[in-house]
Amino acid sequence: MHFGKTSYRANRLFDLTKPFQIRELSARLRALMRRPAQMVSEVLQGGDLELADLKHEVWKNGEQIKLFPQEFSLLEVLMGKPAMVHTT
Repeated sequence: MHFGKTSYRANRLFDLTKPFQIRELSARLRALMRRPAQMVSEVLQGGDLELADLKHEVWKNGEQIKLFPQEFSLLEVLMGKPAMVHTT
């Protein structure tokens, strides 16, 4: 399934640093519940790679690849906007 390029932004709602306020958590949950399901769940595809954002899984040629969280986030950004040039 491919629903577009919303995955990176949608997942930013899940990043909640500790300590956090219950109001902040509640507001983010309400925002997620207002979104259509296609904006929350996404599988990005590029060549022989598939990235399932909610499951935090990456597959290449049908085999799962284990990535550290930071590697996964970077790959998600790059796959989410393949035509964009990214710099540091």
